[in-house]
Amino acid sequence: MNTTTKIVVARGTTKVKKTARSFRIWIEGNKLLQAGFEPDVRFSVDLDFATEGHPARIFLKLDASGDRRVTKASRNGKDRPIIDLHQALIGELFAEGTELEVFYTRAGFILISEVQS
Repeated sequence: MNTTTKIVVARGTTKVKKTARSFRIWIEGNKLLQAGFEPDVRFSVDLDFATEGHPARIFLKLDASGDRRVTKASRNGKDRPIIDLHQALIGELFAEGTELEVFYTRAGFILISEVQS
């Protein structure tokens, strides 16, 4: 493998939202496609709570037997992938309004963590 080959294919940001039911993180679009997260593909979610020395993180991994599925919506007649993480545990990891950094990798893996200042 060429040492200049980039593992991270895209980066983005999003924010933690509070809804009537729970907390939500929403990511969508071409960055998901670049990491292999196409509509209807299954994936798993691992939550990593903050400890001294490292921040809270969420890991999404392509997984044929995963309990989640990438959904889709159409915009201008073209399908786009959507991942909607909507659960109370997100509120235990991050406060409402927290800005998150999202790293999309070519290895079928997405890392979500708080933006570090």
